[in-house]
Amino acid sequence: MITVFRMLLERLSLIGQVPLCNGMAHRAPHIFGFCFPICYRCLFIMLGFGISYFLLTQTIKKIPWFIGILLMIPMLIDGFTQTLTTYESTNIKRVLTGSMFGIGFAIVILAGIVYLDKKRQR
Repeated sequence: MITVFRMLLERLSLIGQVPLCNGMAHRAPHIFGFCFPICYRCLFIMLGFGISYFLLTQTIKKIPWFIGILLMIPMLIDGFTQTLTTYESTNIKRVLTGSMFGIGFAIVILAGIVYLDKKRQR
């Protein structure tokens, strides 16, 4: 636990130079020389989730939960392959798989909310 705390403090001291999530500057967007605080994958997970959640709550049509699970799988494969082998993903793949994961996660969360709401109304 102490090493995690130290790592977090170190990364916080490097804000603008490396992202907080993975500490690898080449995996994060840069704006005028400033390194974004989160990497491409995390940024697009959040954007995909936020935009999808908003849009899905505004529509009447609900998307089945298993579609959400299917959308999440590519990022899991890409991330685990990168972690467990020498393979290194590209930033474009991180953007695409992160977006898909965010959209899929929004679908799964909303499907769970709808399910619990229906169960509560019985």
